[in-house]
Amino acid sequence: MIQIVLDKRLKRADTMQIVDQLKHYFVESSLIDGALFPDYQAVAVANQINASLVKSAYDQMVSDGYLINKKSRYTVRRLPFIQRFDGTVNTLFETIQSMGMTPSFKTQALTIIEQLPLPFTVNPMEDRKKYIQLNKIYYADQIPVSYAHVYCPQDLVSHVSDVDLKTLDVMNYLEKTHGLKFAHYHQTIDVIHPGPIINTALEQPLNASVFRMHIQIMDAHRDPYVFYTLYTSILYSLETIHRLR
Repeated sequence: MIQIVLDKRLKRADTMQIVDQLKHYFVESSLIDGALFPDYQAVAVANQINASLVKSAYDQMVSDGYLINKKSRYTVRRLPFIQRFDGTVNTLFETIQSMGMTPSFKTQALTIIEQLPLPFTVNPMEDRKKYIQLNKIYYADQIPVSYAHVYCPQDLVSHVSDVDLKTLDVMNYLEKTHGLKFAHYHQTIDVIHPGPIINTALEQPLNASVFRMHIQIMDAHRDPYVFYTLYTSILYSLETIHRLR
């Protein structure tokens, strides 16, 4: 059964707190496409939460593309949802360059956050409490191909000015400055409607879908240091752009 904990200290609405935890359950579960999702009324009873509040969260999961509602029976929607480990890390820049295109990025915003958002998790003993969040747009030959939220521990970049932080390659900086060797990643993929801000940044229709990738970049000991939520248009791929040009 799904366990839901509502924290009244958070400014985030109860419904969205439930949605966050439902998505975390969705990511971690082995439910296949078309499988029944736990009954929302049973989840409400088990967690002593108002059933209408849980149903609203389920309906939001439908809107976000995770579930399908069939006569109040909610089923899993995997489009696709993939988890894998890889022995090597290829950066987005390297991928763009492999297509014979010129990579670049623009940082739209820099903020400090108190903890990583779901589904990212770290060992509580290694949680550095504060993280830098960078919102970036990545380009291939000046065509926007991905929008990213990039997170890294604040203490590892504490001596970098905000101006410099917006323009440096975080992974490259951590490798050179702290001697970290990034060798692995853990990635999950799904398909969502991201909303107008991201679609506008990607120069695509406001109701378009994107591939969303949650990526944890790890060192040789599989300790995660850099985290990405990457949104990439499903209307085209780098190969398609290359052919169209």
